[in-house]
Amino acid sequence: MIASGLTYRSLVKNNAFSAAFDLSFSNVTGQAQIGFSGNSNTYKFDFISGKMFDNEGRYFYSYQPNEYFSLSTNFSGTAYDYAVNNEFYTYSGTKADFNVENFYLDPTGVNINNSITINSNKPSLTLSSPSSFETGQNVTGYLITNSTNGVKLFTGSFEDLSSFEFVSLPSDYITSANSGEVVFRQKENSLGNFTTAINLNTNAGTYDQNVEITAVEASYLNYTFEYSEDTTTSSGSAEWYGGLSQASDASGVLKTAQTSFTYSYDTNSTSLEPSTLPLAVSFSYYTGTTGDYGLLSSVLVTSGGNGYISSPTVTFQGGGASTAASGLAELGTTISNYDQVNNINITSRGAGYTSAPTVVFANGTGVLNNQTPSTATATASVAVYEKSFTGAFNIYTGVNNNYVNFRDNALTTSSGYYDSISYDQFNSDLQIKIEYLTTFDADNLVGLLSISGVNNNIINTYITGVK
Repeated sequence: MIASGLTYRSLVKNNAFSAAFDLSFSNVTGQAQIGFSGNSNTYKFDFISGKMFDNEGRYFYSYQPNEYFSLSTNFSGTAYDYAVNNEFYTYSGTKADFNVENFYLDPTGVNINNSITINSNKPSLTLSSPSSFETGQNVTGYLITNSTNGVKLFTGSFEDLSSFEFVSLPSDYITSANSGEVVFRQKENSLGNFTTAINLNTNAGTYDQNVEITAVEASYLNYTFEYSEDTTTSSGSAEWYGGLSQASDASGVLKTAQTSFTYSYDTNSTSLEPSTLPLAVSFSYYTGTTGDYGLLSSVLVTSGGNGYISSPTVTFQGGGASTAASGLAELGTTISNYDQVNNINITSRGAGYTSAPTVVFANGTGVLNNQTPSTATATASVAVYEKSFTGAFNIYTGVNNNYVNFRDNALTTSSGYYDSISYDQFNSDLQIKIEYLTTFDADNLVGLLSISGVNNNIINTYITGVK
């Protein structure tokens, strides 16, 4: 090889090397330097105008243009020797003790025809990687060496037909105290056992190794998150929605509906099996009228009167109502009461009552069969109450009919009810029960039942309660 300019070669860090140089110089007017460097130190030979000088500056040999000769040297720690054409000139030279990192050849005004061989104890370098990995995922391995000074990795590659490729290689020195992280992956996802060869090019030479690794199915953890298909009321007469939304003529009636809820998991990895499943259950106000109510609750006929040939009109006067109630008088249907008021059918309960109104009957009387007709009388009652979402609705959750009462356990928020559950009974359904207490008013309340869990699982259901 002809060298006419500065040439470097990186070497594995070491303080002991042997080297052999077969050299010839194109002329004896130029000069050159051949040596080893590291940590700002050098071990070198100088070639100046046909003369050679050792590391300590001692002249030891002369050469002619294009004369071939062999220069060999050994050095370790602070000692060195060298020979020309197998004749030793120095056995015990003195040098600085340092770790060599580079070999260099530096000619000035001369061409050098050279053949160079450099030897040292080659350190070990092995890629340690896991025996298996999940297909589609990167694989992390480590380059391990016995070198205390370090090995520098230049390039790394898998064999040409390998189904793997490197993602990243270490850039720092790899030492016995600090391994180098290596990341590689499949070019295309597939399962099975693989054996592939790698080649590592370093400052200590090349290293070849076979890597055996198994690609397995990726681990998964899936959740089942759904209502049971059979959603019924406690009496089994209607579906979930119907249990509370069926109309009732009576106020103060507690209606109940319930359902079961399934929340479970499926996984192919025991390490992913959860001990509990987190759930958040909320039942909150969605829409409907709340607030203070004063309503006509009932009318009691105290005297049916007599002599009515048609139903009298009924009005409700006073009581502080913002909207007056209304009703229809109904006559009896028997021979003894056909001309008497038998019942008041309330058609509107009004609003804003603070006290009971006066019931007034008018018209409808005659004298055809009764010379002394009399007017019916009745008394009214009102219901004054505050209607709230949590006052009308309540919610329970539990397993195997062991329910948690949200109201009794103060699981309330400004908008409704909330509970965070650590669900660990995977073979049992989570039961949900909702109660609704009917009120005199006909203004419906609608609540939002929301059940959420991990992985953005969520189910929303609107529950309507009516009288």
